[in-house]
Amino acid sequence: GLTPLQVPSPDTLETGLLGVVKGACIVERPGAVEQLEAGWLAVTEGSGFPIAGFTDPISRDFIRQLDIRGAAGLVVRLGHGWDVVPVAMVDEAQHLFLPIFTLPGDETPAMLLRLVHQAVGQQEIAVLSRALSVQTELIDALTYPDVERELINRLSTRLGVSAILYGSTRNVLASQGEAPVHLIRDRIRSGTDTGTNFVVGRWEVSVAPISVPVGTYWLALAWHDSIELSHEIIRSTRYALQQLLRAHLTTRQNSKRHDLIQRAELLAEIIEGVTVARLSRLGDRLVLLHFPRDGSFQIHAMQHKPSISNNYAEPNKTTPEIDSTLSIIQDTAEACGISVLLAEVNDRYLILLPRSEVFTRELLL
Repeated sequence: GLTPLQVPSPDTLETGLLGVVKGACIVERPGAVEQLEAGWLAVTEGSGFPIAGFTDPISRDFIRQLDIRGAAGLVVRLGHGWDVVPVAMVDEAQHLFLPIFTLPGDETPAMLLRLVHQAVGQQEIAVLSRALSVQTELIDALTYPDVERELINRLSTRLGVSAILYGSTRNVLASQGEAPVHLIRDRIRSGTDTGTNFVVGRWEVSVAPISVPVGTYWLALAWHDSIELSHEIIRSTRYALQQLLRAHLTTRQNSKRHDLIQRAELLAEIIEGVTVARLSRLGDRLVLLHFPRDGSFQIHAMQHKPSISNNYAEPNKTTPEIDSTLSIIQDTAEACGISVLLAEVNDRYLILLPRSEVFTRELLL
């Protein structure tokens, strides 16, 4: 039953106003705007306002106060306090680009308020439903081999944004979309445990840290400023992805640490000497670590070199660090498709492996 009386542009009611209305309240006195929140409609019958002409300062000040409070517009119910909207209100609203609508006398303000709040509630339910749908899809990505890449790809596709995951040294672990990856990376600031928002060119960017035992990863979402996105969707899905990545990365690091410890203990037993009684048990343990049961094996000894310090490493971590050299050796072996035992013994790195010329070349490199 709303009739636009003073609307800044013809499409405001359809595109602008309906997109910002967050509620409505009745305001029947000029000084009672404190209860109005930003994005709300003010609804009045005018019963508490004096009747005045074009120069009425009270009516003009009322419109100014609505504008200061961030009102989405003014709804006037005619036929009770006013038969027409005061000219001073219409003129002041025109200057401040504040929409005014009239409500016929047979429609009650209570009915309008109920309809507005019902519509707002439905919008919130739609946002929640979409957020839960995205989060369900992200959880399913945990079952894929390359979890980080799968999570980033799904989030980017589902929301229509660019998504980037940076490692603790700011290297790009996964990226989907056309956002300026390196320009965004240069804007990330260490030493913060909260998310930040900034602009890079025409891109709006939301960045959040992901703290894990041995460092901090960074999740960035970027979209063009021309794209309409719900900030609730961005905030909720970013938080869900943070939690999933934190759990996945922490579990993976703990598993890798446990695996390295297990391999070092087994290598120490072999170095001490393999007796006939221990041979079968050691062979079974090697097979469980994806070693061949038969074949030739090699042991490499490498001179120990102190690990290069990581400028982005987190201080005061209580969890023991994984030796970066051992980690690199392990990753290299996996890339070559073989399993190795490795440990640091007497300032040397010892590596036991099935004979492999490919891995030996990579190790020397």
